[in-house]
Amino acid sequence: MKKGVFPALVILSILILSFPLLLQAQDKAVVRVDRANIREKPDLQSPVVTVVTRGTILEMLGQEGEWYRISFTSRDKGVIKGYIHRNLVEIIKEEREPQPPARSEEKVGRPSRSGRGKLRAIGFKLGWSGASLYGANVAEFEEYLEEEIKTKSGFNFGALIIVNLNSFLALQSELDFVEKGAKTQGEAAGEAYKAWINLNYLEIPAILRFYLPAQNNLHFSLYTGTYVSLKTKGMVKAEVAGIKVESDIENLKSTDAGLIFGAGLDFSLPFLKAGQFCLDLRYSLGLTSISTEVGVETKNKVFSLSLGYLF
Repeated sequence: MKKGVFPALVILSILILSFPLLLQAQDKAVVRVDRANIREKPDLQSPVVTVVTRGTILEMLGQEGEWYRISFTSRDKGVIKGYIHRNLVEIIKEEREPQPPARSEEKVGRPSRSGRGKLRAIGFKLGWSGASLYGANVAEFEEYLEEEIKTKSGFNFGALIIVNLNSFLALQSELDFVEKGAKTQGEAAGEAYKAWINLNYLEIPAILRFYLPAQNNLHFSLYTGTYVSLKTKGMVKAEVAGIKVESDIENLKSTDAGLIFGAGLDFSLPFLKAGQFCLDLRYSLGLTSISTEVGVETKNKVFSLSLGYLF
């Protein structure tokens, strides 16, 4: 056993002394995820110095456990040093053709995951919808009932795709399922009643989104656009004196169209190695009457809040 101690110490010494040389031979790394945090210290709870994107070349300064100490040059902030988790980068040989340094996302925001005309993200979302109706005939109906047409709660879900136009603008398209309609309640002939207008649609929005400069892991955006939708359900449900009835709505158009206004917030969490969550606040205003009857003006309006995930 003792005869093996000295050779083992010699081998260990050689490994220790040769480690800096090995690191020097592979002294660069490339970011291999869409976005990665550079932190002040080798800890997931440490403050984020900046955010880098896929393809950014980093200079290797050392290693501490699962973390690499790195340095890179930002066009906006000059030389930046910090730590990045090793799962977010790939060590590259010195002879690999270098790529131009990426801009720090603290200045330019998250705009381009790739570049102009390139796919930015795909994702899905799920949320709550508050729907109601408006128009001249809705107001007349409220006067007749002497009751207000109120907001009906529902839900929405769908998939989305975002494509960059330039550093701050992007086009977004979706395929969503949205519950619309309205509700009312009151008293007639001494009996209390409740009524729900249930309208379900498959909706395709076309959105132009403007991204504001990012702040750490938060990225705000504003957007506007239009939508077209296809009706999948149109029913009225009522309850009077404990009796429930349902029936299809006649003279209801099979399509709907309107405008969209909204704001979004993209954010990442420490446990996410790739991708991010997105919070979306939206108002949809119908421009076409949903009735096929001539002279009848009844339109949809929807306020929605959803949470999604972007890949």
